[in-house]
Amino acid sequence: MRRAATFAFGLVGGIFLLVGLPFAIIAFFFYTSSVDFMQGAVTTQGSIIACNMQYDSQINAQLMSSTCEPVVRFRTQQGEVIQFTSNFSSSSMNEGDEVPVSYHPAHPHDARISSFIALWLLPLIFGAIGGVMVLVAIILFVIAIVVALRRRRQVAYYNSPYTPPYPPYSGGEARY
Repeated sequence: MRRAATFAFGLVGGIFLLVGLPFAIIAFFFYTSSVDFMQGAVTTQGSIIACNMQYDSQINAQLMSSTCEPVVRFRTQQGEVIQFTSNFSSSSMNEGDEVPVSYHPAHPHDARISSFIALWLLPLIFGAIGGVMVLVAIILFVIAIVVALRRRRQVAYYNSPYTPPYPPYSGGEARY
């Protein structure tokens, strides 16, 4: 029974690890991308001049949601007017909204909306999923090791030449 439990905990732990590690790796890449972009970036205010609406229709045609993929215009420190389409879309954005924009002075056309959600949502989601799955995998591996060590200790105890051939006396009266 304990061998099956050890195998099951190890197998399930391995599955959680195989699924969780890619999520953690993707989170790391999203995180480093955001950190690398923000180093040396200048932040200014921009305005949403248009929304490229993206519709997500459900089975029922009346349950339709839409998100705004904003076209943002901002002015650089040198006075150049830049316009870009953000890769971050949201249902809470509307034409005319003011948004924080980050860009590099040497490459102002490579700009991003610099809100917390736009920069850190994907690293947080992937990191949370990957972190929880890797943590569960570690816990399951520890349980499998503890079960295996207990089994090994029991086998060693009962196979010892000093162990009596009967179970140890548990107290109480002997009944004949």
